[in-house]
Amino acid sequence: GTSQYTDWGQSVVVAASGQVYVGGTTFEEESPGSGVFVPRMLTLSITPNGVTSWTRVFGLGFYSGNGTVSKIGLQPSWRVVIAGAKDVGQDWVVAGYDPDGTLAWSGVWDANSWFMSQPSDMAIDAAGNVCLCGDYGDTSVGLAAGVAKFGADGQLLWGRSLDPATEMNNVRGVGVDTAGNMYVTGL
Repeated sequence: GTSQYTDWGQSVVVAASGQVYVGGTTFEEESPGSGVFVPRMLTLSITPNGVTSWTRVFGLGFYSGNGTVSKIGLQPSWRVVIAGAKDVGQDWVVAGYDPDGTLAWSGVWDANSWFMSQPSDMAIDAAGNVCLCGDYGDTSVGLAAGVAKFGADGQLLWGRSLDPATEMNNVRGVGVDTAGNMYVTGL
């Protein structure tokens, strides 16, 4: 990892070339000597023979940026996409890296959750749009299921909570069809 703390991988995807991409969390000291270690979104690119090609750390929000990765995937253009949360799970974040590790874009859904939340699943459609689902804290209903859709460039297209009384109160999986429609599953 990139720090003296324990880093972890949360999600993995393998490209047709055999290149492996891992998304997870690392901890970096906020400023040298501060002793404050902040979680950051970690992305690794590993060759088929196990050599690390590149490592990228990303964060937005408090402490000069913080966050954790819950899912990783590939757009049809082979751009690597990570999805997770920032500010201790308050908002959902996506970021896209070109195959060489250059940050191409990032986006945020300001879910304004009042507790630790992260996207539980991610699906990427044929156009490269990124669809997320998961649970978050909604001050009006308590625990709420959320869904969000980002364009292929990371721009938030929409995000919304599902009504727990008439829709779902917990979502764990998302899929997309060839027309780009989202489907979620849960309770």
